[in-house]
Amino acid sequence: MPFITYSLCYILFGERLFSDWNIWLVSYPIIYTIGYLSWRSHYVYDNYLITKYPGLDQTRKRVFLKLPINLLVMSPSVLLIIYIFHLFHIQGYILQQEDLKYALLVGLTVNVLFESLWEVIYIIDKYKEVIEEKEFIKQLQLQQEFDNLKQKVNPHFLFNCFNTLSSLISEDKDQAEKFLDELSKVYRYLLRNNESGMSTLEQEILFIHSFNKLLKTRFGQALDIQMEITPTYNDSQLPTLCLQLLIENVVKHNIVSRQMPMIVKIY
Repeated sequence: MPFITYSLCYILFGERLFSDWNIWLVSYPIIYTIGYLSWRSHYVYDNYLITKYPGLDQTRKRVFLKLPINLLVMSPSVLLIIYIFHLFHIQGYILQQEDLKYALLVGLTVNVLFESLWEVIYIIDKYKEVIEEKEFIKQLQLQQEFDNLKQKVNPHFLFNCFNTLSSLISEDKDQAEKFLDELSKVYRYLLRNNESGMSTLEQEILFIHSFNKLLKTRFGQALDIQMEITPTYNDSQLPTLCLQLLIENVVKHNIVSRQMPMIVKIY
């Protein structure tokens, strides 16, 4: 607005703008006020178009509907300014034919420039929203898949543990008691961390040690879990129960026997 107002003042009064301070005190505020009302009309109209046609695929329609704004708002505003100054002879102004041409040219240039910039900024912001929305949906899908996997594996794991415990009760009560103790540690961790998204590597490894004891009771020498973890990574974050899910799926979908022992390495 200051630039537009300065340009119109220069068109109306020429070099007098630099020597007559009355132009700055009287003419500048008048042009600025009318120009502000013109800008406000642009703002309201553009927001209406953005609200009615918000999509990136509707950009062409928005641009097309913005074209008449120069004839409906900008040009009438420029003509109104010149007419008011000529009618009331503000600062001694008398209408010159050249003034109309240059003033309308300034109005058209400003209108095209700033409408284009406004549209480009809106398109960039909208494009960012689309990317963020896609990323958010992708994260939701991954989280849903992970939750579904946990819901499927945990009951399967519990069922196997109860079968093992049932066998141990009749065969070795001391071993059954130790097994039950480790099982309680495992499920205490499951219940406490199942709802949280992330855990530290140290917490997960401690959990895997208890989980490993349950598996060793079930499979004996047929399953060997080897862990080589550098302590510097203990505070690193990873999805809760992801190691247990991986190991459980190894056991679930492979043959584990003394003749074909399964070795799982975590490093």
